[in-house]
Amino acid sequence: MIVSSWNIRGLNKPFKQIELKAFLFEHKIALLGCLETKIKPRSVTKVKEKFNREWKVYSDEAINERRRIWILWKEQLVQVNITLASDQLVHCKVRDKSTHNTFEITFVYGKNTVTERRNLWDQLRKIRSNIQEAWLLIGDFNSMLFVDDRINGQPVQQAELVDVQRCVDDIGVGQLNRKGSKWSWCNKRDVNDRIYSNIDWAFGNAAWLTKYSSVEAIFETPGVSDHSPIVINAMVVKSYMPKPFRLYNVLLHNKEFEQAVEEAWGQHIEGYKMYSVWMKLRRLKDKVLKLNKEMSSLEKKLDSLRQQLKITQEKLDKDPLNDVLITEERKLISQKIKWEEVNEKELVRPTTYQDIELAVKELPNDKALGVDGFPVDFFKIYWKLVGSEVKQAIKDFFDNGKLLKSINCTTVTLVPKVNGPTYVKEFRPIACCSIVYKIIAKILTVKLKTVVDYIVGADKISIRLLMSRFQHFSEVSGLKANMEKSALYIPGVSKEFKEEMMTEMKFGAGKVPFKYLGVPLSAKKLSIQQCMPLVEKITARLKCWSTKFLSYSGRIFLLPTKISKLIVNACRTFLWTGNIETSRRALVAWDKVCMPYSAGGLNIIDIVNLNKAALCKLLWAINEQKDNL
Repeated sequence: MIVSSWNIRGLNKPFKQIELKAFLFEHKIALLGCLETKIKPRSVTKVKEKFNREWKVYSDEAINERRRIWILWKEQLVQVNITLASDQLVHCKVRDKSTHNTFEITFVYGKNTVTERRNLWDQLRKIRSNIQEAWLLIGDFNSMLFVDDRINGQPVQQAELVDVQRCVDDIGVGQLNRKGSKWSWCNKRDVNDRIYSNIDWAFGNAAWLTKYSSVEAIFETPGVSDHSPIVINAMVVKSYMPKPFRLYNVLLHNKEFEQAVEEAWGQHIEGYKMYSVWMKLRRLKDKVLKLNKEMSSLEKKLDSLRQQLKITQEKLDKDPLNDVLITEERKLISQKIKWEEVNEKELVRPTTYQDIELAVKELPNDKALGVDGFPVDFFKIYWKLVGSEVKQAIKDFFDNGKLLKSINCTTVTLVPKVNGPTYVKEFRPIACCSIVYKIIAKILTVKLKTVVDYIVGADKISIRLLMSRFQHFSEVSGLKANMEKSALYIPGVSKEFKEEMMTEMKFGAGKVPFKYLGVPLSAKKLSIQQCMPLVEKITARLKCWSTKFLSYSGRIFLLPTKISKLIVNACRTFLWTGNIETSRRALVAWDKVCMPYSAGGLNIIDIVNLNKAALCKLLWAINEQKDNL
């Protein structure tokens, strides 16, 4: 069954009626909340007749002369029982006749002012007190949730958001996963006066989000209206895809697992060491289930440069005053000298067992699992047992350059870059590699760190070299940069050199302030308005936790994030009350709470001091000229 809500912005005109019928047919809608119909009294019967007899229509004309909300549904597909209607909402009990699934739904059309909408929030709280099953809220709330829910126009003030945020928290609902249009409303004016905002929403309570966990709210293009219609396919789809193998950390200290590791590693497998390691992991994987690109070498690079230089000098011998050949010769000699010195400096230094052990120790424990399904913790805990053979296998790679295909295999996972992605380019591909691969990559990274500053300098040749390697990587991997979304930020250089770099690298010039990974970056002190999205994300997380009725000990958490006093207050309130709205006198001072266990505290990080420490660390790195920040 497909449910939808659309603020049609008037249904008197024939072309609007035609568009609505086409929308119902195209998306196979079974239940629709049609908002802001504005049907004139004399036209109500006539407009209803425009729909086929299979459609049942409810109109709120008895409640509201302006006919704000109409409900349309197909009787052969869905049974609808309207239990409450007011000037800002219509509440229904729904049964899908094909699946016999039942849920409750509230179609919302909020009024235009903060004061008028307060009655809406009170009505939703009252409805919540009687809800016993899955509940969906959908419609035009005429209210934004966050400060960045509007672009252009007046900045969103916190006073506009308080009531709706409190209501969402009180009734215990969360947003459905959103896709489609980024903005739900637009004033459709000229570019200088155009405003976009998010005021249409789809929420579900815990029962809805559990029962319809895979359901998404699709925000379609607005068409003839200024609002995007919301389309929800309320079908419970069961996935029968087999789950990939994953070794859970809880098994690492299991006696049976320890015995399985000893048995697997005690077997003798013919072949070179890397094959042996891979096969033992495969066999260990079978036991666990019962319980629960080739890189070009440095020598090839040098040989290629030598060959190019030889060809260029042979041509120069025949044409000694050729400017192009002279420039090419100088360029090749410069590159050859660089790579030979790099060769002597670090990259050809033999990889030792100590290098491998250090790389394993420095690998983070929370790295995503690769195709082998084994976490870093497995290798660290059982290193005495498996380490000898793993070290030999990795050393063999650095000695002979051969990498087993199974080790060189990765799982590519798409992570969305934006809310509600609709195109492939809006996803970020993440390659999940095997642990052996990660150890090798870690060692190579350490080697490159010692020479990268020498290879890539602030000159035109280095820039060309950097871009050629970047392009080569794109060709080999298929991962290409989106030039439209890429920008180059170049501080502390001359205007001439900056223009030269922009021409060579072909990126657009970036300007501050801008957002990186959701965090605002600015050359000046951040304003309160710029920090508010960060505050909202953290308070939203607290609200989410509070709806799950955490125990007292469950409210102890870490927030390793740059925050302000407002967030500290929200965290303090959440710790003592379980939500962020109800404030009361703290039982223990916050500085005491942030002390370590040994000093009588709860070991919660003091986020204000953490911020200062992070800034001091950055300043120290800059002062010490640590270029690899």
